[in-house]
Amino acid sequence: ANRKLDKAASKGVIHANQAANRKSSIAKSVTAL
Repeated sequence: ANRKLDKAASKGVIHANQAANRKSSIAKSVTAL
């Protein structure tokens, strides 16, 4: 998931900060499991 976000951020599809926020939220949900 992180790689897809990085690619999207580098392409400018989403802002870099937005990608970082999603990464942290995804990581939190994973650790919650």
